[in-house]
Amino acid sequence: MQEEKTPILLITSSAGGGHTTAADAIQDALQVDASEIPRIDLIIDFGPFYGRMLSNLWNKAQKQGSLTALNWMGKQKRLIDALLYWSVFRKCLRYLFRYKPARVIDTQPLGTKPLLRAIRVYNAKYNTKVRLEKYITDVPTKGAVHFFSRMQRLSDRERKDLDVMAIAPFLEKGQTEKEFWYKHTKLPAKQIHILQNPFLRKEFFPYIGKNREETAEKNGAFSIPMTPFSSAKKQTLSLKKNAFLITFILGANPPKKALYSYIEKLQKMSFTIPCFAVFCGCTEDIHQLC
Repeated sequence: MQEEKTPILLITSSAGGGHTTAADAIQDALQVDASEIPRIDLIIDFGPFYGRMLSNLWNKAQKQGSLTALNWMGKQKRLIDALLYWSVFRKCLRYLFRYKPARVIDTQPLGTKPLLRAIRVYNAKYNTKVRLEKYITDVPTKGAVHFFSRMQRLSDRERKDLDVMAIAPFLEKGQTEKEFWYKHTKLPAKQIHILQNPFLRKEFFPYIGKNREETAEKNGAFSIPMTPFSSAKKQTLSLKKNAFLITFILGANPPKKALYSYIEKLQKMSFTIPCFAVFCGCTEDIHQLC
C-alpha cells in the first residue's frame, strides 16, 4: 500500500513578523486546513538554542529601533548559516521522511543550502522531484541581501532544485528582469515565478476581480474586516468609494518614533493622502487617522 503524502511542508521563521505573515497568507491562499499543513519555524524548531537567542536579539533590536544592532546582525549571515547548518539539514530530512510532502514552501532566507541538501537526499531515496519553493518576502531590489546573498553561494547542482517566487523586481536603468534575476540569484528565467497577488490576506479575497461598485455599501463606502496581529478581535477598516488604498508593511515591531516619522514624511509628499490606518504587532486596535 502506497503511503499518503502530505501536500505541503511549510517553512518559515519568527525573527520579525514578515516571514510568518507571508506563511499565513500562503496558507490562506491554498485554502487548505492548517492541520493538513505541517508548519516549521526554522529558527526555533531547527536551532533551539541559537535560534531562540537570534530571534530574541533581532526582535529586541526591532522594538528599540536599533539600526546599529540590526545592521550588525545582518552582516553575520555566514556565521548564522554555519551555526544552523547541520541542525537544519538533519531536522529537515527528518520532517521530509515523516510527512513525505509533495511540495516544500519556504518564506524565509535562512538555511537555503542545507534545506536543498536535505531535499536532494529525500528525492534520491523516494525517487521524487520535490523542489524548494522560496518566496521572497523582501521587495526584489539589489539591496535584498538577506535572500540573494545565500542564493549566490549555491552550487549549480543545488540551484537545480530551487524555484523563486516573488513580485516583479525594481530594475536599474536599462536592466531587464532576466538580467536582474540572474545577477542576484544565478537562476535561469524558468525557475523565477512572478506573483500577481502575493501574500494577500484572506480578508481581501472577496474583493479579487471585483470593482468598487460591486463591493460598495449603500452609503457609497466599503469596509474591509481586519485583525491586528496581537488581537483576536476583528475590526473594520472603512473607506470611501473613491479612496486609494496603499499598504505599507514596516515589520512586526516598528518603533513608534520611526512609524510617526514615516507618516509625517508621507503627508509632506506632493500627493494627498487623506487617511491612514495604522496597526502592527504592538497594537490591539486599528488607528484610523483621517
